[in-house]
Amino acid sequence: MFIDTNQLRGNLTREHDICIAGAGAAGSSLAREFLGTGHDVCLIESGGFDLDDASQDLCRGVVDDTVLTGDYLTSSRLRVFGGSTMAWGGLC
Repeated sequence: MFIDTNQLRGNLTREHDICIAGAGAAGSSLAREFLGTGHDVCLIESGGFDLDDASQDLCRGVVDDTVLTGDYLTSSRLRVFGGSTMAWGGLC
């Protein structure tokens, strides 16, 4: 089940055995490991199914490094279901 909390009104309280933050490669793989185990798992992602500026802006910050570019944080991480795998373009 997918719940878009942007569409909800009021408080949402849910109880789960396990909560995994991030629906990227690691989080999604970990969640799949619990399939069929009887554990109630919640996989949360700060972005939606499509990349959008509002979610991506959450990556902004300051990088104090002479090697990395100023947009490193927003270009190396994607806040979207699938995480940074959405930027791999099939290359692993």
